[in-house]
Amino acid sequence: MATKSRHLIFSAFVLAALFLIPSCGYRLGGYKPRVLEKMQTFNVTMMANYSLEPEAAVLISSALADTLQRDGTYRLAARGESDFRIEGEVSRIGYSSLRTNTEDTYLSDEISMNVTVKYRVVDNSIQRTLIENSCIVSSSYYNSGNVQTARANALSYAAQLAAQRITEDLTNG
Repeated sequence: MATKSRHLIFSAFVLAALFLIPSCGYRLGGYKPRVLEKMQTFNVTMMANYSLEPEAAVLISSALADTLQRDGTYRLAARGESDFRIEGEVSRIGYSSLRTNTEDTYLSDEISMNVTVKYRVVDNSIQRTLIENSCIVSSSYYNSGNVQTARANALSYAAQLAAQRITEDLTNG
C-alpha cells in the first residue's frame, strides 16, 4: 500500500513537472539570430589571409565548418545547395610579450598571439550580406624548446577559439 501511494505521488510530481517546466522559459537548442531563423544549411568558404602565417586561414575555415556542424543548429551543405555561406579574412595576427626572462629582460619567456578574424554571412539566394562582424582571440606559447611547434599549436588553438566564438554568434543570436 505504501509503495502504491509513493508511486502515485511520484507520478503526480512528474506530471506536474512536465506541465510546469515548459512555462519556465527554458528551450532546447540555441536561439538563431533573427536574420537566420529560416536558414537550415550553411557553407564555409576559404577565408582570405592577410597575416604572415600561411596556414591561418585554412585552420580557421576548417575549424569553423567543424564547430558549426557539431553544434547541430545548421547542416553543412555544398556551396550551391546551402542557404547561407560564411566568408571572411584573417586580418591580423599580433604578438606581445606576456612574461620576460628574469636574467634577460629583452627575452620573452611567454608570448601572446592575438588573432583578428573578420567574417560575414551571405544569403546565397539573394547574395546579400546578413551579418558582418569580427572577433579577436588570444592564445599563448612558451619561447623555449621547439618554438616553431609551440607557435603552430598556439595558432591551432586560436583557430578553435575563433570558430567557437563565431559559432556562438550564429547559433545563439
